[in-house]
Amino acid sequence: MSISTDHQTFHLKNSTFAGKLVCPYCHNSFPLTWHQYWSAPFGNHHCPQCRNVSYLKDNSFWVWPIRIAGIMVGGISSFVLASYLFNNLLIGTLFLIIGSFGIGFLTDKWIDGHLRQLQIRSS
Repeated sequence: MSISTDHQTFHLKNSTFAGKLVCPYCHNSFPLTWHQYWSAPFGNHHCPQCRNVSYLKDNSFWVWPIRIAGIMVGGISSFVLASYLFNNLLIGTLFLIIGSFGIGFLTDKWIDGHLRQLQIRSS
């Protein structure tokens, strides 16, 4: 009996948290990594294949309510947990800020990679 040395794991292509961006110029699909997310604060992304710049457009009215809901859920739950554990409102307020930013950035990156589309920059 031999032990298999094939250590490949099966991943579905659509199950990544990074999400996929599709270039409107060459239709290349590439993942939205954290490095790309932080290097494009206003949504201007470079395609790794054709190097053209395109931008993420808010394609619906529900993008902002999802962001606000994520920020509220993260902030309020962090505040309640910290206030209960430490019995201190100052630490609770600090956790409110940290939780709001943390969940807010996670939600925004997920929306950028899954629900928003790259558009051609009209100059």
